[in-house]
Amino acid sequence: MDLPLQQSQPKIRPFLLWDVTREGFDFSKNKQLVIERTCSLGNFSDFKEIVRFYGFDTIKKELIKSASLDRKSLSFFSLFFDIPLEKFKCYSKNLLLLQH
Repeated sequence: MDLPLQQSQPKIRPFLLWDVTREGFDFSKNKQLVIERTCSLGNFSDFKEIVRFYGFDTIKKELIKSASLDRKSLSFFSLFFDIPLEKFKCYSKNLLLLQH
């Protein structure tokens, strides 16, 4: 039985992870950070890299759980993945902030 090949880590621009040491950084354990930063601040090449590494399903799950997507990114990924805005944690959080 062949073992699957190890995927190389995503080749995203270094500024997306400005506050972490890249040497020894675990992209699997820190997937929420990588996905949030890339989806909020990255370009299309960065996004393709995280899709290659994590896959669409993982990205969707992490974005839904995210509490820190900006409005523009939230709207885009709601349309891109065909997920109602109300399903996103950050949408509910933003509504609570607007009420105060």
